[in-house]
Amino acid sequence: MTTPPYARLGVRVNAGAAQYGPITVAHGDSVQFVAESTAYWGSPAAVWQIYDYPDGWTGPGAPWVSLTTPQPNGLPDAVVYQYTGNSAPPAFTMPALPYWGKFMPSLLVNGGINQGHSDAALYDESTAIQILSPNALVETAFRETSQFGSWRGFAGVLKALVRLIDGLFSAVPALSNATPQAVGTAAAGVGTASSRDDHVHAHGNQASNGSFHAAAVASGAAGFMSGADKAKLDNAATAATVSTLVLRDAAGRAQVADPSANADIDTKGARDTAIAAATVSTTFTSAGSYAIPATCKMVRIALQAAGGGGGGGATRGAGVATGGGGAGGGGGYSEHIFDAALLRAIGASIAYDPGVAGAVGPGSGGIDGDGSAGGNATDATALIGATLILAAGGGAGGAGGTVAGGAGDIG
Repeated sequence: MTTPPYARLGVRVNAGAAQYGPITVAHGDSVQFVAESTAYWGSPAAVWQIYDYPDGWTGPGAPWVSLTTPQPNGLPDAVVYQYTGNSAPPAFTMPALPYWGKFMPSLLVNGGINQGHSDAALYDESTAIQILSPNALVETAFRETSQFGSWRGFAGVLKALVRLIDGLFSAVPALSNATPQAVGTAAAGVGTASSRDDHVHAHGNQASNGSFHAAAVASGAAGFMSGADKAKLDNAATAATVSTLVLRDAAGRAQVADPSANADIDTKGARDTAIAAATVSTTFTSAGSYAIPATCKMVRIALQAAGGGGGGGATRGAGVATGGGGAGGGGGYSEHIFDAALLRAIGASIAYDPGVAGAVGPGSGGIDGDGSAGGNATDATALIGATLILAAGGGAGGAGGTVAGGAGDIG
């Protein structure tokens, strides 16, 4: 048994018992470095280091610190992770992928001096940790000697890796010189040759709409457009053309035939025709009876009544002077649109009476006399049977002229 003080570094994995020598761990394992004995450890405090590790790993974290040593000729800096203390450093978690390989720790006690002399027993790096690659490969590490094998040391690892690489080269299939097969139905194949990086496959009968690319199925599988569907697309038209797709013109319009069934698309022409057929517009100008068309839906009636008569003139002084009467009033106008069905329910025709214009008022007929007023016009009316449906008022007669002031004045 070694006499204290001495350095022997061990590892506790996932809080288990201390292990020494080569140790294989997994990603995510908890690792803590420990010493077999700390008896007679003094000053300076023990130095724990991780002097090699997988490239890119950033260390176990605080309270570990990184010590950087610049390297010449543009080489990456040498970084060592260190913890100082006579008690074991805290546990840390092994890194996840892509970090795998060997982690090389060391322990230096009392500065390597025992009773004033250098003592090799105060330094230890005989224990090491490794994480295997996803393919169970191992690597070598800086200052690796016999940590993972006392016979060949790191040379045994190198020899195994060289043989593995050689086996991989031996397993690579030869390059094929055969013409690549045309694209076809998916299959795993049975060939053992490798293809060249610039090889080209023939397109097969896909180019002529062969069985490798069937036509698309409505509401089903995707595929090529059929010849019939392409013809429909090419024949799309803006004009009303039977059995073709509708295509909008440059103004965004498209044409269809006039509708026949209730669910057909309407057109402006059909709509205008229907409106014209549905409404009969009648302006009565002379007395008479007008039939209501049997097919129309609406009837527009417009009436214009006659005007009133003008007033008679006044005279003063044996025909010496004459004053005119007032003008007759204009006839009234009335217009309305009726539901033709309601009119037909009353009668089959409309009787129109334009009314009578007002008579002109007579003059005074003597010396120093007023003229008479003109007559009022009668109303214009439209009737169905005895039912009045529309009327327009006749014009009122004009006022007669009057005599005013002294002799010889006309008012």
